[in-house]
Amino acid sequence: MSGDERGERAPHSWRLVARATLVVVLIGALAGAGVLVYIAASRSPLESAAAPEPLVAKVESVERYDEAQVGISLTYATPTVATAQATGTITSLNVAPGSDVHAGDVIMTVDAGDVIAYASDRPLYRDITEGDSGDDVTAAQQLLVTLGYLDADPDGKAGRATRTAIIAFNATHGYGQKNPILSRASLVWLDASASTVATVDVSVAQEIAPGTTLWEAADAPLSVKVAETSVIPQDGDWEIDAYGVTAAYAAGSGTVADPAAVASIAAAMGAVTDGVATVRRAEPLVVGAVPSSAVVSDDEGRTCIFPSVDGAPVVVQPTGGDLGTVQLDPSLVGQDVLVNPREARKDLTCG
Repeated sequence: MSGDERGERAPHSWRLVARATLVVVLIGALAGAGVLVYIAASRSPLESAAAPEPLVAKVESVERYDEAQVGISLTYATPTVATAQATGTITSLNVAPGSDVHAGDVIMTVDAGDVIAYASDRPLYRDITEGDSGDDVTAAQQLLVTLGYLDADPDGKAGRATRTAIIAFNATHGYGQKNPILSRASLVWLDASASTVATVDVSVAQEIAPGTTLWEAADAPLSVKVAETSVIPQDGDWEIDAYGVTAAYAAGSGTVADPAAVASIAAAMGAVTDGVATVRRAEPLVVGAVPSSAVVSDDEGRTCIFPSVDGAPVVVQPTGGDLGTVQLDPSLVGQDVLVNPREARKDLTCG
């Protein structure tokens, strides 16, 4: 190769080297930039030096429906025996096995006088006439009111109105037209307002005397025992739902004693004497609610919420809660609450 030819080709070779060098430099620069971009793009927002924004909400109002499963069992009263106070011959009989006897019912006729059922805590121990007073008078007056002979509240004092009512009772039921004495012989005592007859021990034409057994009552449910399996708050009104029957229930009492409710529950249970029921609030309890993240407990054992980043703590007593929320006193409803105090505040003490 001649010198001229080498001189003409040298610049071309330099240009190739220069271009190659430039490409390498550009590639290196881009690679470096790529690394920088990658590093910047892969940096987590959590590594940001900026403090998280405070999130402030309101304490909300929610309704809480408390309920608990309980065990129930029926308790029965000792079967009662109805006895006569009359002397004579049974001329008609109006009871039979399975009969429901209520206060005011005509049980039978002895000779020519009707014998009427009455209900009270204790049986009468004497005949009643004007001037008498006491609990037995109250029981007699209640019967006269039930039958429509006395238009007054029973007060345990046999006055003129009670005397007039007794005379009317006796005239209607075969004990004379002007007889002012209510005789025990005209009555049969029930220890409850109603009784179901199991067996009858007398018959028509039978001679009876005071103390003769007339019938034996069937077992009657006295109450529903409630076994509370957990502590039920004794605030507000509660009810029990047993086999589809709803009745009022006093939390912590362990008993349903209202006769109508007991009878309904017993009828719904059928032949079963033990079972399971639900006790729940009759009306929902209104409480305040905040996210659980808003509630802080400090080293002193105090629990609080904060209204803002720099607001004073509000000491609280949680009353319940569920997944993600804490329930508070309803007086706090509507107040501001800092949702993220652990991220937005430095001071997390509640004092």
